[in-house]
Amino acid sequence: MYELPEGWKWVKLKEIIKTEKGKKPKNLIKEKNNNALPYLTADYFRTGILKQYSEENEKLRIVKPGDLVLIWDGSKAGDIFISDIEGILASTMVKLIIKNKEVHPKFIYFVIKHYFPILNKNTTGAGIPHVSKEVFNNLLIPIPFKDGKPDLEKQKQIVEKIEKIFNEIDKAIKLREKAINETKELFNAVLNKIFKEAEEGERWKWVKFENIVDFKMGKTPKRSEKRYWENGVYHWVSIGDMQDKYINTTKEKISEEAFREVFKGKIVPKGTLLMSFKLTIGRTAILNIDAVHNEAIISIYPKEEILRDYLYWVLQSIDYKKYINPAIKGHTLNKEILKNLLIPIPYKDNKPDIEKQKQIANYLDNLSEKIKQLEQLQEKQLNLFKELKESILNKAFEGELI
Repeated sequence: MYELPEGWKWVKLKEIIKTEKGKKPKNLIKEKNNNALPYLTADYFRTGILKQYSEENEKLRIVKPGDLVLIWDGSKAGDIFISDIEGILASTMVKLIIKNKEVHPKFIYFVIKHYFPILNKNTTGAGIPHVSKEVFNNLLIPIPFKDGKPDLEKQKQIVEKIEKIFNEIDKAIKLREKAINETKELFNAVLNKIFKEAEEGERWKWVKFENIVDFKMGKTPKRSEKRYWENGVYHWVSIGDMQDKYINTTKEKISEEAFREVFKGKIVPKGTLLMSFKLTIGRTAILNIDAVHNEAIISIYPKEEILRDYLYWVLQSIDYKKYINPAIKGHTLNKEILKNLLIPIPYKDNKPDIEKQKQIANYLDNLSEKIKQLEQLQEKQLNLFKELKESILNKAFEGELI
């Protein structure tokens, strides 16, 4: 606890707030009708997406626009929101009722938002965490006083100041998020532009995938065979492991038995290019370790005068939608489609131009690295804007904002 400025007092939450727990209706429906109210869950308050409604309203907790609600149960216990619609409050939440008319609801909203870490870190419950009633009730919050009662006017001034500053910060955050998206789109535009030249250039040929590489599909050992997944020794790659250009480790490993019985003892060596061809199609990565991989991924072995790093980029530029059968559930490319993928290859003297492939791969490697650095800088600035909000709240409740 810190020293408050003159006129401020520490007040326990229970002295100014009472809580009313939400309740889940017996019957929930997915479609809204004239008699139904939305069921307001923590997920709704975080995303703004309504998923369920109920025609019941007796003995349920109804909230109206402007009411304060707080997540009581779950990983985000202690997070507070201001309801923007009328609805039925979920059983994992509580409605906050302010007992003193001299206490401004939005002032309390910002105070509890500021003290969220305390509520969230001091939960009860072994499985699902719950806000500790004792911690909540006895949480000391700073409130400005005047003539022996909470200074409502001062609270209003503080709220207005916070909202004004937060609005400016939110504008800056949106601009930064837009810049991050545009940076990502810039690289994709450059990537597509380079290979677009193949459609017009005389020194390019569209060659079937099977004519420039050999490829092999992977496997997934049976999950029911526990011995395949216990005492893992060999790296087993899934699409989730293909986040960067190089794969340095995997989330899962398989046992010696799985490697011997399922993969017949055949490793995919370090340096091999991988590509996903199911669900997330066209994601590429290069093994920086010896490994095996699942059946949604192929390992690619370029033929003579075809550069691995060139393929790494060109396979990301292909429009795979035109190869997918919309009648088949789930996005996937079969072996025949893979064989017949048309790949743009630069040619010189009637053979693949290995130097041109190197130039393109090096250029895209360098550009990718620069854009990654720019994205990291933008993400850092974005986080600084978000941290700025917390510093504003610090000043507000230390009496330094106005």
